Amino acid sequence: MKKKKSIIVLAIVLLIIISATLIFLKLSRTPGASEPIVGRATTASQGSNATTSSSTASPRQYQSIRSYEYHVNLPNALMLVDSRGRRTGKDPATGVFYHEIPGTGYGEGDRSGQLGVSGLPDGQYTLYVLGGQTGSYWIDAYPPQKVTGNITAKTMDAYTLNFSSTSMDNPKLIFQSAALSTLSITSVLPHNLPL
Repeated sequence: MKKKKSIIVLAIVLLIIISATLIFLKLSRTPGASEPIVGRATTASQGSNATTSSSTASPRQYQSIRSYEYHVNLPNALMLVDSRGRRTGKDPATGVFYHEIPGTGYGEGDRSGQLGVSGLPDGQYTLYVLGGQTGSYWIDAYPPQKVTGNITAKTMDAYTLNFSSTSMDNPKLIFQSAALSTLSITSVLPHNLPL
């Protein structure tokens, strides 16, 4: 029985490797894929020291690689909301996960909650920090950006993010407001996308 399970696991791993290889080969043959990406703009902030490095590349070259990550210290959580009211993130008060926005995902590790986004349509989004406990919070973003603040359990701070496929700039977290309750975004149960 163990040998049969090992063979099945090996077959699945081989299938995944072959599929990933085929996808990579297909993507590398798409029009414009042979054109080199000549640079990547990044900004890193550490305390009061900020460094910036950049070079030039056409916006079209960046469209296919626009992925971002946002991390928050636990037990706080993040919730991204788009202009249609769809949500991705977690309500730390109930433990309910939301996954309604295509191209997004939320998970938790040992020390942080992680929100990943890739290929989002252009537009304004709101990123909420939901207080899991009273105290300080931090958001680490990639491309590099760091935000810190204080929050009370079951309240939230809102930040605006503007995603643009034609902009070379990283979407900046812009503080919008604080709310005394998370109910405005967590009172409706999630309509999660299928896995």
